[in-house]
Amino acid sequence: MRKIIFLFLLVIIAAYPLKVNAACGGSFTSCGVNCVRAYDCSRDCVTTALSELTGTSGTVQVPAGSCTWTSAITMPSNKSWILQGDSSLSTHIKASGNNLITVPSMPGKTWRITGLNFIGPAGSGNNAWLIIPTGYISETACSSFQIDNNIFNDCNAAQTAGCVKLGGVCYGVVDHNQFLCAGANKCDIDLNAPDVADWAAPVNLGSANAVYIEDNYFEHAANARYLSDGSEHNWLFIDSTSGGRYVARYNVFKNGYVAGHGSCYNAGVRGTVLHEVYNNWVYHETGVDCGGSSCDLFRGIHALSGTGLVANNVIEGDVMGGISFGNNRSESSCNFGAICDGNSPLDMNTKSIDMYKGYPCLDQPGVIGAQNNQTLKPIYVWGNRKCDTVSSVVADCKTNPKGCVDEAYAKCGTALSTIIIDGSNFAAYHFKENRDYYLTSHPTWSPYTYPHPLSVGGSIIIPMPPKLF
Repeated sequence: MRKIIFLFLLVIIAAYPLKVNAACGGSFTSCGVNCVRAYDCSRDCVTTALSELTGTSGTVQVPAGSCTWTSAITMPSNKSWILQGDSSLSTHIKASGNNLITVPSMPGKTWRITGLNFIGPAGSGNNAWLIIPTGYISETACSSFQIDNNIFNDCNAAQTAGCVKLGGVCYGVVDHNQFLCAGANKCDIDLNAPDVADWAAPVNLGSANAVYIEDNYFEHAANARYLSDGSEHNWLFIDSTSGGRYVARYNVFKNGYVAGHGSCYNAGVRGTVLHEVYNNWVYHETGVDCGGSSCDLFRGIHALSGTGLVANNVIEGDVMGGISFGNNRSESSCNFGAICDGNSPLDMNTKSIDMYKGYPCLDQPGVIGAQNNQTLKPIYVWGNRKCDTVSSVVADCKTNPKGCVDEAYAKCGTALSTIIIDGSNFAAYHFKENRDYYLTSHPTWSPYTYPHPLSVGGSIIIPMPPKLF
């Protein structure tokens, strides 16, 4: 009997060899083919495990625990990889005034981050992101990615940073995550691309060429506001600019809204190319005290650039406006240096100045294409609903966002048949119904495969290697 046990232990040791690393202070084990399990959740141990990956792909498992990372981990660029925590309820990674995970340019490779609980840095005034890809310069820089089944907590109190910054042309899916901000912290997904290159690239609705944000739960404190230009503002959950392309579907957005910036957000920065926003629930709690000022949500969905569609969403509670469109340069020169009035070379200026004031303006809602070669691609809005009270739902919105969206849509029976057009010049000259936008369903659009082909959904179950001692 003892011989059998001894032979069994030899087999286990061969399958899961122990290796000790001085920097980590402990051992790491094999967890299968091209799979390495870190000794603990510390930065040094995870880095050590990453260095042990061989071949063209691999997985690093991060054990349960609570660890603070004082500097970022840069993931491998020469292989596809998965960074996998035991569970978003048990593997806690806290930032200390720094980015946590940096993803380099990965031509032809894929990556996935899953099963982790991220906690933002204490205090404010820093520009730390929890996950920040960098260096993407072309559509081949990243084949696909997935960020799923994580929890993001109080990502950052600085207005210039948040949870996930997706830079460059890297398409994939962000699914089944929770973004939770209890205080005045930023809990958003920020999207931007190579700007000029992405505006010149073809645009196809319902295709894989976008960042898909689906089946997530977002929550801010009901009285959370931030100060900018002397005014208080609600927080954004999706913040897109610089050629960003995104699809948001089956998400719950509590006490925050969704926006796509135009070519006025920062000096010389272009706007959002594509936004497909459908089948979401956006709401703000009612009756909240903000110390004498209004807590009402500015908008539910707000678009300032590009093309797309807004369909079958439900907007509820204390929300001042439902769905709105605008173009800052229709009203002022703003950060781009010139107003759209027929006298700027930035714009197409295809019609008489008196009648059209430079129409179409650079990157305005309802157009696509490279600068000075932009063409009309109207926005379609249909099937949305808006109610003053917040629906009571049975489903657990953190674990089943789609169930909550479907319940809320069924309970709110009031159709939202109009949109808000921000700006007198924009409304008078640049954004006209049945030319730049239609309040009808899109005649040819079909939604991309749902769930996204990269999405695994559900909870994370990770096979653990046996403990040897």
